[in-house]
Amino acid sequence: DTKSKREGAPSCCYDCVPCVDGEMSNKS
Repeated sequence: DTKSKREGAPSCCYDCVPCVDGEMSNKS
């Protein structure tokens, strides 16, 4: 759920805010 805080994700990935394109897509 991209609307939830993801463990290990930088603050830009919280609350559905997009990160750099492909940055989080390749990392868990």
